[in-house]
Amino acid sequence: MIFKVRYSLIKDTDLIINSVFHFNYFKHGRVNIEKKLLSIMDTGIQKIIKNNQGEKEIKSKLKIYLAANKKERLGKVKVLQEELNTIGGQIVSNLEFLYQKSFPFSKITLYLSSSPLCPYSYKAKNLFIFYKAMKNIQLRIIEHELNHFMFYYYYADFKKHIGKEKYELLKESLTFFSNPEEKGKPNEKELRELYASRSWSNLEKAIKAGFKLQLKSVF
Repeated sequence: MIFKVRYSLIKDTDLIINSVFHFNYFKHGRVNIEKKLLSIMDTGIQKIIKNNQGEKEIKSKLKIYLAANKKERLGKVKVLQEELNTIGGQIVSNLEFLYQKSFPFSKITLYLSSSPLCPYSYKAKNLFIFYKAMKNIQLRIIEHELNHFMFYYYYADFKKHIGKEKYELLKESLTFFSNPEEKGKPNEKELRELYASRSWSNLEKAIKAGFKLQLKSVF
């Protein structure tokens, strides 16, 4: 398994825009998520967004700001790459043990970003990691997001039965098992209560129970 850590000024700029200027993701019950995300970003980024002169000007100013601070982010790339070279395989092994299935990909690319939001592209096999997060938090985020990749790969058929939003919510709730320290998003509450209500002999049974719960709410 190969992890490649990168920094892209263009991708970083676009993610900031999509995190706080437009929010192009499911909120799953989160309130004022854009404001909360912005409050964690660099103060320089906050000023650019708050002094809103339109998306085109914001993008231009963000690129200038990020270019001036690129060296710091590249330093973080090196640190995370070295860490993953050492323990990246353990993250994959943890997920394989949880799912009792092989991790289906041989290479994952991680982009450090200036946004605390950590989206991903399953198709491109990449994900974003907040550059300011502590190393242990970054590793938890990676395990969280790769849990999603496992779910997408092995349970793709569920989407046609419960629709995209409920499918995404079921996916998010499964971090109950890989990242028990997380509370989850507000709309995950019912699913997480289901998982906590009993002991599961394997993850497959929990996933199918969660799927049935989501299926009931479709009709």
